[in-house]
Parts: sequence; C-alpha cells; structure tokens
Amino acid sequence: MPRHQYVTFVEVGGAHSHKFYPLLEAFGIPTLIITDLDPVDNRKPKIRKCLVSESGRTSTQFIRACSPEMADITVAELLQRAETDPPIVGGSMCLAYQVPEEPGGPCGRIFEDAFALANRALFGISTGDAPVEELEQQARSSAETRRSKVDFALDHVLGDHDWQAPKYIRRGLEWLMAQDVVGDNPERIKSEAALAKLVGIAPVPTGSGVTSGRHRINHGGHRQLNAAIYRTIIVRMRFHQPTINYVTRRTAEGKTKREIIRCLKRYAIREVYHLIRPAQGPSPQRVDNYKSVCLAGPV
Repeated sequence: MPRHQYVTFVEVGGAHSHKFYPLLEAFGIPTLIITDLDPVDNRKPKIRKCLVSESGRTSTQFIRACSPEMADITVAELLQRAETDPPIVGGSMCLAYQVPEEPGGPCGRIFEDAFALANRALFGISTGDAPVEELEQQARSSAETRRSKVDFALDHVLGDHDWQAPKYIRRGLEWLMAQDVVGDNPERIKSEAALAKLVGIAPVPTGSGVTSGRHRINHGGHRQLNAAIYRTIIVRMRFHQPTINYVTRRTAEGKTKREIIRCLKRYAIREVYHLIRPAQGPSPQRVDNYKSVCLAGPV
C-alpha cells in the first residue's frame, strides 16, 4: 500500500458505480477503480455467468459506461486493452479488472477467482500445465465453497498471511503510487486558494460562531507538500532578509511564531501556484515583500 499518500476508499455497489463516473471525471483526482470482469454469455435468451475463457461480455456497468465503444465490448477485447498496463479512462482514472497472472494463463471472473489463481497452492489448484478452462473452473469452485465475501476476506486477512494480491490489483496500486497529486493534473487547481486547501495550508478558524479572528494550523491536506513548504519557510526565516523583516514586524504586532509560520506558508503556496499554472497569465514576480502582500488583503 502507498505509505506516503492520503488515499480515500469508497465502496460502491456494482449496479450504481457508473453513476459516479461524471463526478470523478470532473474532479480530475487520480482514481483507481477496482472492479470485476464478471463475464456473461448473452447469446441465448437466458443470460448466464460464464468463465473468462468462454469470452462473453462484461456485465459490469462501470466498464460499459466508460466510453461508447466499451458499451458492448467483449471480455477478450478488455483483456487485450489491459495486456501491458491497466487502461486509463477519463484522463485520470485507472481501470483495474482481472487479468491473467501470466500471459495466456487462466483469468478470474471476480476477485475471489483471481485471488485463488494468484495463490494456487493455498487453494489446492493445479500448478501444472492444465487447460485454462479447467484452472478457471477450479478457481471458481474454490471460491463458491466459501460462506460469503466477508468470510473469504477475513479468513486471509486475519488468518493466512502467506499470499499475494492478484496481478490486476498490484498493477493498479503501482499506478496510484506513481501519481503526482498536483503535477500530473495542474488544471484541476482552479485558484491559489484551492491549492492551499489541497496542501492543508488554508487557515482554519479557532472556534465556532463569533471568534476572536484568530486561526489555527490546518492538519489536513497533503502532508508531504505541506512539510516541503514548512521546510522552505524555516530556511527563509533564517537566511532570507525580507522574511526575517516580516517575522520581526509580525512579532512586534503580537503574533506567535506558530501564527507567523502559518502566514508565511500561505504566501509561499501562492508562489507555488503561479509556478505550476503559468498559462493563466503572465507569471508574477517573486513575492519577497511580505509587508506589501499583507497589506493587499487578509491572510
């Protein structure tokens, strides 16, 4: 799992997940969509579930809603799209669905099947050169003998630990870890205030209702970026003369060191914003005169 990123997990039922596609596309936030192929054979009047090797079409609404050409896509075509890397849809969404653990090998139709194929010895599945259809059927049978999805997960999370995640989940997480929160998609940062909110530098009132006008440090946001800005400010407070002058003036006004650092971080994030969004207009000069910036408006 990513150890240096803030990740939000949202579990949505398969019948409704596609309704979130326009919202995720509008946000532009790097999003990993972990879903199932769930193939079905609809060539007969009565639709039936089928193995991946039997081809068929996906019944997952989110996959079918990604684009018009995927509305009636076959499972074989989906596997071809994900042969080397998981497909990217909507510009910032990675679509992770089941793929074979090795090229030409068996593929699970749902998570439980894929987990079993990724850990054959754990589930008593043949590790030899058995036919693909037979291996997929063994994986499906081993998953169906479990009591429920919750029991399946708890048995291995809290019980067996000598297992590996299926390939499609590993690839999806690797993609997510490689995403840059701001740099890969700066267009979603609409203003310097929005960037300050993302980084956790936007001021937070100290109370509710009528306050004294003081603010506290925001402990939310992207902590890595926040820490980088903090280190920048600490260095400036020691070696950058305009910053030193600003600290002296605000200290005389009764501000604490903690409050002064908060103000300086807010100024610094404005500079960062104009560096990552130069297309919005001519880049302003480096803001070194903190006094003039402070007089221009409230922090």
